[in-house]
Amino acid sequence: MNTYMDVLNERTDDMLLERMYKLLNQNKLMQADLPHSTTYYVREALEARTGKRFTFKQINMAINLFEKRKKETL
Repeated sequence: MNTYMDVLNERTDDMLLERMYKLLNQNKLMQADLPHSTTYYVREALEARTGKRFTFKQINMAINLFEKRKKETL
């Protein structure tokens, strides 16, 4: 039987899988706000360079800001 600490150790970053399965159980999977694959690649690259693990929310905000600034310079 899993203890409370086992469950905490098995949780994923940002509780993404847990939220997805909760929505799946409620027949609301189409409402899931799943990160784009770019978000995963950027997050892994940043972690490799900086050693810091960023949340999906932080990565999405950074990508959106980058894209906004890129459009402003064109």
